Amino acid sequence: MNGNNKDSVVVHFSGGTDSTLAAAFCAERFGKVYLMTYDRASFIGARHYTTANFQRLCRIYGKEKFVRVIQPIGQWHKRVCYNNYLYFAGKYKLAVTSLAFCKLSMHWYSAVYSIENGIGTVADGVVPYMDLYPDQNAKISLDKLRGFYGGFGVRYENPVYAIADQAEQLLYDKGVTETPHVRGTENDQQVFYAEQVVFALFVKYYTERHGKDVYETVLSNLFDEKIDFMRQTVADWMKDSDGSLVGKLKNNHA
Repeated sequence: MNGNNKDSVVVHFSGGTDSTLAAAFCAERFGKVYLMTYDRASFIGARHYTTANFQRLCRIYGKEKFVRVIQPIGQWHKRVCYNNYLYFAGKYKLAVTSLAFCKLSMHWYSAVYSIENGIGTVADGVVPYMDLYPDQNAKISLDKLRGFYGGFGVRYENPVYAIADQAEQLLYDKGVTETPHVRGTENDQQVFYAEQVVFALFVKYYTERHGKDVYETVLSNLFDEKIDFMRQTVADWMKDSDGSLVGKLKNNHA
């Protein structure tokens, strides 16, 4: 562990309006903001589509405020997806689609990164109107993720959640963007996942066949088990003081 860095925050930064506003709020509260952009084989634009809003944030709050991290997440995603895969596939059937666990792998890494660097807070741009994505659904995962981080002394925040309908205007008011109308324009750039198309088809099929309540119940149970796996794995790694927590993923495949 690298000491106490409680005046720092990790922000999941996709380059879009909501994560950019989350980063702006955090820049006003914390001394150092780690803009964590995740990347893997199926991601498009992890660096390119995040650059414009990163530069806008630096213009308003100062470049020294931010640490920009482009972090490969492929190994972590595979571990979350395929740990005990036959069990999960048998129990949850189509619900074990890979994009459902994409954000879980990011939270897993962010927790480990924060623990290892003494960072006390992780924030993102989660918004309620995106609640068909399980990582942005209060019933499926948000409280579970708060508990996951909290178990390791890290606070998990969603600073845009309650004001999502004001996000564009607030970015404009803060001077980060040049117009209060960004979504759907050429300036609305953020990381895109190739699996989003497949996941959208899965959600459409599942909710039409079973209803949203069943979807939320099944995904909630699935996320309970996946987050428990993440929690126990990090706890086990922390018991072993030899080497970094991040490095242990490469040496542990059970």
